[in-house]
Amino acid sequence: MAVLYRLSDNLLVLTNVTTMSGAGVYTLLAGTATVTVTLVNSAGAAISGETWPLTLTYTGIPGRFSVVLSDDLVITNGQTVTAQITIDNGPGQRGYFEVPMQVETRTL
Repeated sequence: MAVLYRLSDNLLVLTNVTTMSGAGVYTLLAGTATVTVTLVNSAGAAISGETWPLTLTYTGIPGRFSVVLSDDLVITNGQTVTAQITIDNGPGQRGYFEVPMQVETRTL
């Protein structure tokens, strides 16, 4: 399970974001796609401390998008949150998936 550190900025990175052509060929997406994320708690409510959804930025590497999650998120140690991720590259090229994340306190 992915880890989200409380009281810390976190870099969320998606890699290998692809689209499939009508011929069944997968292509890594570049800057044409809009990729967003919303963090929700177990009840499905958005996590406080951020204005959702956040838009991930294309990093210049095909298929790779990222965003910084603020240290202001109202989360607790041991909590499980879900990253709801949407990808929109136009008609017929949309996707949605969820990633569970375990909240932890960073230690040395």
